Parts: sequence; C-alpha cells; structure tokens
Amino acid sequence: MAEGPEELGVDRLLWLETNAAELNGVSTTKGCYVGQENTARMHFRGKVRKRLMVATVSGAGDIVRAGDQAAADVVLHAGDQALLLMRLDYLDAPLTLGGAPATLLRPAWLTA
Repeated sequence: MAEGPEELGVDRLLWLETNAAELNGVSTTKGCYVGQENTARMHFRGKVRKRLMVATVSGAGDIVRAGDQAAADVVLHAGDQALLLMRLDYLDAPLTLGGAPATLLRPAWLTA
C-alpha cells in the first residue's frame, strides 16, 4: 500500500493506478469526489494501463526493462524491494533492473 507524496508523488499518478479500486478505496456509484471525471472515465472504459507494483530487485536504476522495452518506472527503491509504476502489458514478461533480474510480488487480490 503506497502512501504519501514520496511514494505517490504529486500530480504523478491517477487514483486507479494506485490500486485504489482493488482495495475498496474508490466507488464509482457514490457522489462527488476529487478526480471523479478521470477516475470514472478510466474505470468505465477499462483504460488503466499502469499500476503500482512491488518487485524484488538486485540491480539499481530508474527503469525496469522487459528485454529492450521500458516496462516500469522505479518510484521508490529500498533495499532489495522497489515500488514500480508498472505498464500492464509487461506483467508476465521477464524483467530486469540495471541488467539484474527483477521479480514482481503480485498480491492475490490484484488480478491485473
């Protein structure tokens, strides 16, 4: 669970990219809330293309790669774990950070 500006940034992420819907942190049926237009549009069109994910890493750098393609941006790196803004197209691809393997830690509640 990401929290605060260090992990979520300021104007960097959209609410659904933070896994808020999966954690019951957003409702598309209640009244007004900040970011409602973008959130509702993304939800109903199925346009979430990135998500915050945690990975075990041994390398260093700012970009996780799937082959020669950029698969994720490193949001925060602490020890052997990194918080990534992961492109969903690469969830099942072999990943590397700085040339070293990176392994996504996918919680059971996160289906995509």
